[in-house]
Amino acid sequence: MSTFQKAYSHEAHRLEQLRQTNDVLPYEMLRTLRTSSHHTMEILTRLRKYRQFAPPEDHQALLDKAAFLKTTLRAYDAVLTPIRQFPDDILSEIFEWCTHPDNSGVYELGNTLDPMAAPWTLSHVCRRWRLIALQSPRLWCNFNLDLDYTTGKISRRVLRRKIKTFLARSRGCDLHVTLGGVEYDDVHVLYCLEPASERCVTLTLEVTGYHMWIISQWSFPRLTELDVDMSYMELVHPDKSQPITLHRAPRLRICHSQLARLVIPWHQVVECSIVFGRFLDAERLVEMLVVEWLQLKDPPRQATWGKPPVSLPSLRALHIVEELRQAPDLDITAILDAPNINHLALTSVRSPPRYPNLAHISSLFLESGTPQDASHIVALLREAPTVDELSLMDRSARGRVLDALVVHNDRSEILLPRLKTLRISSAAYHQMPQRLLRLCKSRVGNDLSLCARLCTLDARGAGRLSDVWWKGLNEEWQMLSKDMLIIL
Repeated sequence: MSTFQKAYSHEAHRLEQLRQTNDVLPYEMLRTLRTSSHHTMEILTRLRKYRQFAPPEDHQALLDKAAFLKTTLRAYDAVLTPIRQFPDDILSEIFEWCTHPDNSGVYELGNTLDPMAAPWTLSHVCRRWRLIALQSPRLWCNFNLDLDYTTGKISRRVLRRKIKTFLARSRGCDLHVTLGGVEYDDVHVLYCLEPASERCVTLTLEVTGYHMWIISQWSFPRLTELDVDMSYMELVHPDKSQPITLHRAPRLRICHSQLARLVIPWHQVVECSIVFGRFLDAERLVEMLVVEWLQLKDPPRQATWGKPPVSLPSLRALHIVEELRQAPDLDITAILDAPNINHLALTSVRSPPRYPNLAHISSLFLESGTPQDASHIVALLREAPTVDELSLMDRSARGRVLDALVVHNDRSEILLPRLKTLRISSAAYHQMPQRLLRLCKSRVGNDLSLCARLCTLDARGAGRLSDVWWKGLNEEWQMLSKDMLIIL
């Protein structure tokens, strides 16, 4: 066995040296290593076959040789792994995707300074990987820290040093900062973050009022997205707090109670989410952000506004949530001056007030919950002739909204003449096929081939719809499903 090991000792020593460097190997060396690996595999295969016929006294020696060859093969596999051959720029991009797998830079709070998580671990593998990690500032541009998470796990001196190290490695890269902690009382950690505020692009805060008071003293010239949640406790020093000035803020998500502490360039806002007290899951309905009542501590309860409208000329998406029910006669145009909105979503349409620029809306989402909503929705659709995409969630048990659309189309009053896409989710599954068939026929007569450009159906009751097709509407629905309907 010693003679056998001596024959492979030089190769084993070379493989061990190559494993310690992780450098890119020359092509000739790669070809030699692949040949040697293949040769070693052949020897191992022959040993296994020979062991079946070898005398018992040779079995242990053959097992030792096979174990040694397996170890050598694992070394070959480690040296020949494809990632070793990637150039540095490709490795750097791979590291970024490993660090931010969803490409959004979102971590769980507390993971940024975890030495057992990326990007720290990438700098501890080998010399080459460490150099790549330290030369890639985008690996260090997402700073997420839960101050409560660090309590008792790391000393404050070490914590401040790690924060400074992390921020230094990001160099001049734009920062995405998430900071939480409602019980942590060491403000010196915040002072470590202050120099980086000028590079902060997105800021998410779940902190106490005192922490917010300190952060309000900072400058955020690059900030474009702000998410503030201070529902945990009231401001400790309300008289001393200074407003945060946002020089650029096209995307905002903020608690309503903090509006008075922000100087916001509303003329730049494209997407805005202002939450009143409780979380409103409006994003489950449409891919738009919520825009609620601006600059109000509570939803309005009377029809008069009495203030100049908030000007949002850059706003493209508007979503009005259920607080509208508390002010059914309120004129939204008196509150909001947004002439360029083209995506409108309403989760309740009760005695609808005037909505801004319905003549230019191209995408409309409507959710109805009562039979009375049907007439209001029809009135709303009359004022929106340019809509080419309609998403309708009809929660009424009898499908009154869809029925109202059918009735008006039967009267040759074609609503939404430019409609190309119709998505319907209705509680009245059993009545939907017949009504949709009438709706489509009223638009194009019997020429169903044109309906392919008019309608796609997204129905949660697709299973129930398929049962209805075979009960008297089989042929017509087969024709529709080929020409116009897509059941998801």
